[in-house]
Amino acid sequence: MKTPIATVALLTALSGCSLFHRGGSDHSVSATGYDRGAAEKSGVPGVTPEMATRYGCSWDQVQANWKQRRMQPARPGEALCTVLGRYGQPFSVSSRRASDMQLLSLQYRVNGRYTNIVAVQYDNTPLNRKLRRPTAGWVVRSATSSG
Repeated sequence: MKTPIATVALLTALSGCSLFHRGGSDHSVSATGYDRGAAEKSGVPGVTPEMATRYGCSWDQVQANWKQRRMQPARPGEALCTVLGRYGQPFSVSSRRASDMQLLSLQYRVNGRYTNIVAVQYDNTPLNRKLRRPTAGWVVRSATSSG
């Protein structure tokens, strides 16, 4: 029972932390796959093909999200590749490694509202398989909006 509670606590802490932590290596291109200069030249505002590849998504999927699913709310359990590109340019991208998983927080400000997407990629471990966690790719863990 400790693992789900610890996971929720960690995800909550990370989603709040990245609002206050703007600098440092968490936001570097090597840590997140996000490069603001390249994003400014992108056909999908703020998202680059390199960022899409970093998270296992095809550029065609990201472009389709921007054209066909723009601003549709993300839902927990959705593949990150069906969400990336929906909201345009994130103002904060942070990545963290935790026990048996990687966490990614993407924060957006669109039309005066803040949206935070937290995605997780579980390692293919006996415990994660036992808990039936998806180990094939990035999955949206939470999606929140305010404003």
